[in-house]
Amino acid sequence: STDGNNSSNEILMGEDAMLDAFSLSDYHLNLDYTTTSEFGDVTKIDFYVGTENGEIMKTMTFPSVTGSATMSYQMDVLLDSILGVGNTLLDEYMYIRSELKSEVDYTGLGSEYKTSFDIFHSISNPIWFKYIDYAGINELTDGFVKVYPNPAEGILNFEFNSSEEKQIVVYDQTGRIVLNQSTVLQNEVLEILHLKSGMYYININVGNEEVTLKFVKL
Repeated sequence: STDGNNSSNEILMGEDAMLDAFSLSDYHLNLDYTTTSEFGDVTKIDFYVGTENGEIMKTMTFPSVTGSATMSYQMDVLLDSILGVGNTLLDEYMYIRSELKSEVDYTGLGSEYKTSFDIFHSISNPIWFKYIDYAGINELTDGFVKVYPNPAEGILNFEFNSSEEKQIVVYDQTGRIVLNQSTVLQNEVLEILHLKSGMYYININVGNEEVTLKFVKL
């Protein structure tokens, strides 16, 4: 969740997100699990952080071996405990995923199951994310592109100084991609009337150049 240990503004398994590096304390990892008699009691929960250098695993303590439970962690504190303080990457994708191990006891049912116990693993899809320093990219000063108006209501106008192919990707505040458009035009229009009011981020790629900026949808 991008706004605390709750179930609102969630980034879910299998999704990716761009997160503001200056709002680290806002982001929480919330992990819900439920056990059943079919799959037995929880015996272990592992949490993984993946970078280009590989995976790092941390075995978590959990509140209950049976029933339903929620575990919540402030993301920057959790990452510091795994990667080391100050080692969380900036402007590079990482992922998080989890694995739950459970065991069921078949004592007295050996003739039916042909074994006295069984072990199960539940492995989540990853969430990909990247911390970005948005503080220095509110305004473009290099002449790479002009975007207006800001705030905007129905359309965004783009004026490029290049005829190369451009990729324009718009993210909401949770990091979800809400628009993705490519163009070779030097003057492009993006319709945003369907977007909800609020702050959005635009990532623009032209050749080997890349820039990100904020805009407000009225």
